[in-house]
Amino acid sequence: MRDRVRLSLDGGRFAEDQFAQVAVTQAASEIGSAILQADRNVREVYEHAVRGETIPAELRLWVHRDQVPPPSGRWRRSTSCQDGRGHLP
Repeated sequence: MRDRVRLSLDGGRFAEDQFAQVAVTQAASEIGSAILQADRNVREVYEHAVRGETIPAELRLWVHRDQVPPPSGRWRRSTSCQDGRGHLP
């Protein structure tokens, strides 16, 4: 089995590159947040569909908003408290 050496873009070791570690951590956080949002949105829409109800326009708008990627994660965190549904990302 061969040894693996994890390198960053500048040729240093990834374990020693704090900026790369922060970037990977932030990306992982964004991915986890997006998965949780998508799961919650699908669950809420599905519950309305199972009951035979019309999906409210507000819910459709929130689902659409969550599908559009924000310019950065800070945008999602800053607007999450204002969504009116009481959900956090």
